[in-house]
Amino acid sequence: MKTQNHRRRAIRHARRGFSLLEIMLVLAIIGVLMGVAAVNLLGQSERAQVRATEQTLEVVRRGIEQFAIDNRNTYPENLQVLISERILEPGSLEDAWGEPLYYSPQRDSAGNPYVLISAGPDREFGTEDDINYWDVRSRRR
Repeated sequence: MKTQNHRRRAIRHARRGFSLLEIMLVLAIIGVLMGVAAVNLLGQSERAQVRATEQTLEVVRRGIEQFAIDNRNTYPENLQVLISERILEPGSLEDAWGEPLYYSPQRDSAGNPYVLISAGPDREFGTEDDINYWDVRSRRR
């Protein structure tokens, strides 16, 4: 009986550690969880940048409208005029990715009084991720 108890105790003592397989499995699970968390964080970052750019477009739109009020309903030739007239601060004409906004005082194809667009996350105009002020405005309504 004494030998059997001693053997059980020895087996229990040997099982206290983790096997290499168990450690590898835990590391694999941690790796998968970290990957999922990283993907979710990156998605949140891009959504936050899109929202920040939408807010920038709104600020610039207000500057354009202020200029038009001050100048008999004439829109500025370019956005730099808003800086020189001290309506907007330098640096306020860029989207969240540091790229300049596109502005044209000509009516757009939808009949809006001017064009105001960010190239969006891919930083290329004319792609489907462009952020058009007028589209943002219609979604908010």
